[in-house]
Amino acid sequence: MNLNILKRRGTAIAATLVSAGLVLSACGGDDNDNAASDSSSDSAANSTSASSSSSDAAFPVTVIGAYGDVTVEEKPENIVVVSSYRSVDSLAALGEKPVFGYSSSGGEEDFLKASPWMEGLYSEFDATMIDADWKPDPEAVSLADPDLIILDSVDEDIYDKLSEIAPTYAPKDINSVTWQQNITTLGTLVGKEDKAEDVIAETEAQLADTREQLSNLQGATYNEFLVGGDSTVSLFPPEDGQLLHILGMENTGTKQDDFKKVSFENISELNADVFIERGGQYSTEEDRQKLEGHPGYGELPAVKNDAVLVVDTDIANAIGAVRPAALEWVLPKIMPQLKKITVGAE
Repeated sequence: MNLNILKRRGTAIAATLVSAGLVLSACGGDDNDNAASDSSSDSAANSTSASSSSSDAAFPVTVIGAYGDVTVEEKPENIVVVSSYRSVDSLAALGEKPVFGYSSSGGEEDFLKASPWMEGLYSEFDATMIDADWKPDPEAVSLADPDLIILDSVDEDIYDKLSEIAPTYAPKDINSVTWQQNITTLGTLVGKEDKAEDVIAETEAQLADTREQLSNLQGATYNEFLVGGDSTVSLFPPEDGQLLHILGMENTGTKQDDFKKVSFENISELNADVFIERGGQYSTEEDRQKLEGHPGYGELPAVKNDAVLVVDTDIANAIGAVRPAALEWVLPKIMPQLKKITVGAE
């Protein structure tokens, strides 16, 4: 039987996912392939170049962004984060509550249903900062009177407009930035480098402890997928389940940045030890029943070993990357199921 942690939602969230998914896909790779043992000192070397000493709150500071150096002259008091889940989470861990510019067709209420750990991490939710083309709206951002703007990625022409409002930071390549580098860079920008080191150390310790509890899954493989209405399974790439990778598992379904479809006829390709099946608004119960009834499905290793986790929107979003608040929220929900799995059992 499935180890089911699916929670039913109303159809309103489905609309949220259509919109939120576009932004989430840009954030899914924020942790790259780096384990918790990555040193925070390496992160600092790769991400930042401070124009001050290492002591906290010593301004001005400079970090390297997508379009050159970004200098903050004094401690920012009104930070705006546009679309970046991870930066809001990381800033909250540093004791900062930014204004969060994010567009969701279901509004803030449905956004929080899909990402409940985000509640209380920001001072204000502002959907007007995202335009109809899913790009930052500089005019709307300016109304918040920010003294620091943070994004995951941005076109250069929009970056130039935002930079006229306030110092604007976006990394050169979101997919190559580790969670440690993200926290280190943000710590520099807000004058809390020592606090950033503490957050990284605490999070790495939490991840190491969690891995020790999952000795049964070290080196195990997994496939993360959703079931489509066209009798196919859509496999998600490794960056969409970064937490599982950091906890010792390997996504063997597809390659980086590659969403792959597998027909029911070729279901034997899903030969991983563990399945992470996206349920809820990702796929219908009818479609999942069709998959489960397909010849050969019951013989797959994960199915035979009761190693199928059906997860809803919130769980799927939370395991996509390492974020302090997301970890605190999701680990108690998935650990009981993960601990029960016996890889290779018949």
